[in-house]
Amino acid sequence: MGQPKRTFDAATIKYISLFSSVTHADVRDLVIHGDAFLFIVAPSQVGRAVGKQGANVKKISAMLKKPVHIIEYSDNVCQFIGNMLYPERPDGITEEDGIITIHAPDARIKGKIYGRDRTRLKFVADVVKRQFPVKELKVV
Repeated sequence: MGQPKRTFDAATIKYISLFSSVTHADVRDLVIHGDAFLFIVAPSQVGRAVGKQGANVKKISAMLKKPVHIIEYSDNVCQFIGNMLYPERPDGITEEDGIITIHAPDARIKGKIYGRDRTRLKFVADVVKRQFPVKELKVV
């Protein structure tokens, strides 16, 4: 699977640079969603990015005056989606021909994965499509 080409504007590069200078973590991508920032960091660097007791997250949130979320990147699309859905734990995530199927254990978890008016699932799908050549996400 090839990685889609991404371009960053000057503001995005500034935010990534600020985040990297504070956390010393490698940033793979930044998604600005509404009033929040989602930083996708290199594998095994989430601990460094978050800092002791969340100190780095608190510091960056205060500097940007917006909530900051950090997700670990994975080359495996199913693992990456699992990281995006945390703390919800689906029974399994499978990928077949560009269609990702998320298996929810019950209606409560399924509802949390969808979010109000499917906003969370749409956001997860948008972020995943930025990283991987995926056609569709389904929850069953």
